[in-house]
Amino acid sequence: MTGRTITVEGAMTPDDLRRELSQRCKHRGGQAAFARKAGVSPSTISSVLSGRLPVNEVIANAMGFFRPGFFQPARDQRRARDAAGS
Repeated sequence: MTGRTITVEGAMTPDDLRRELSQRCKHRGGQAAFARKAGVSPSTISSVLSGRLPVNEVIANAMGFFRPGFFQPARDQRRARDAAGS
């Protein structure tokens, strides 16, 4: 089996999400206002915007995004066994 590239319409990179977060903060009354909406601290929003922290699931969900879960083929069986702890 060969690997397949999965293309998801509207998918965003972490940098795309960070830029989107910045825009939403500007349009929704600032970082503190967005933090309240998302249920996180304003310092978390600040850390995400500065790149010190990645966009987490809570913030992504508050912006209407989610991280899909899917499996990807292992490059070889030994690596797959090692990862599984066999």
